[in-house]
Amino acid sequence: MYLHRLIYYSTNKIRDLGLPLAAELKAIISAGHRHNPAAGITGALVFNERHFLGVLEGDRRMVSAALMRIAADRRNGEITVMSAGAVDERRFDDWLSVYAGHSDAVDRLYLHFGLVQGLDPPRMGAESALRLAEALCRLDPKALAPVVAPPPAEPVEVIKVTPVFPGAQGRPATAPA
Repeated sequence: MYLHRLIYYSTNKIRDLGLPLAAELKAIISAGHRHNPAAGITGALVFNERHFLGVLEGDRRMVSAALMRIAADRRNGEITVMSAGAVDERRFDDWLSVYAGHSDAVDRLYLHFGLVQGLDPPRMGAESALRLAEALCRLDPKALAPVVAPPPAEPVEVIKVTPVFPGAQGRPATAPA
């Protein structure tokens, strides 16, 4: 088999499309876990609310077919291939998905790779992106950031009520007459 590795990133367009973020991310992860191992593809999908960073390893034709599926998915925008080519060995034993949010351990990795605000693949080279994906996949799941929660349906408004009737606690004192 001709072993191939492709590293890419794309813009996460889920919110721009008005789709529910958590549900769509779950669908993307599920599709990756369904299609990639069946095609002999290993690697990782690292994502946050703004970006997807993918590493695909396997047969060149299968990796190319996977990239074509990704490119056809409207939830991905502006796909950039950072690196593609033959490799001697796989760097991933399985297909993994990692939410790249914020936790102490994840934020330390960002700083190690020169990222201040979190996952930002356009600011990275291919080798750094590959090493970040590997490092995130090696973290204990308890050290990872919690998976993104959907935003509340409606903003919650908090109103502070101060009693103003006679005898109420918290009523401003009046000066004696």
